[in-house]
Amino acid sequence: MTEETLQIEAVPLRLALKSTVRHNAATRNEGESIWVQAKRRHNRGYGEGCPRVYVAGDDLESSLKWIRENFSNGQVNFVTLDDVRQWACCHEKNIDRYPSAWCAVEMAMLDLLAREENCSVEKLLRLDGFRGYGRYTAVIGDDKGWKYTAPVSYTHLRAHETVLDLVCRLLLEKKKQKKLEHVRNNKQRNTNSIMKTITDN
Repeated sequence: MTEETLQIEAVPLRLALKSTVRHNAATRNEGESIWVQAKRRHNRGYGEGCPRVYVAGDDLESSLKWIRENFSNGQVNFVTLDDVRQWACCHEKNIDRYPSAWCAVEMAMLDLLAREENCSVEKLLRLDGFRGYGRYTAVIGDDKGWKYTAPVSYTHLRAHETVLDLVCRLLLEKKKQKKLEHVRNNKQRNTNSIMKTITDN
């Protein structure tokens, strides 16, 4: 591999949580993410994805495998933002199967391209001066109350969160909402069909 070749590496990132987090689909005492590094010459870009079977259907091991199969050994050489966009358009169905893996790769590439251009990611995306506002949610554990009495800043909880993380989360949420809407519509059709059958008899 030459110095000019893009190298993309992915590793699991597991960090102990200060307290156990429990919710309907899982119990966690460890954060579990994909950490991606994209490097070319002396520049490095970083990205993270959080695969969750119970959220988007992707898991850590298969997501890591997908990244290695598609991006290791200089298989792709994203030189521009348009290269990243074109790859994403051509591989949309695969990205839908591994959204967290792609989110990590895409974030690493955007970070790398911005560093190569010596600008912010927002400027690279022509969002310089963007001042959008978003709503955040958090999972609060069911551990002892004293563990939750001190206020904790959002940046302390997820210091690596970026505008692009939010975009990935919003896209996943939009996809989830479409699926829920489809399920609701099917239930309504089934209910209407049953009611029609009852009233016809």
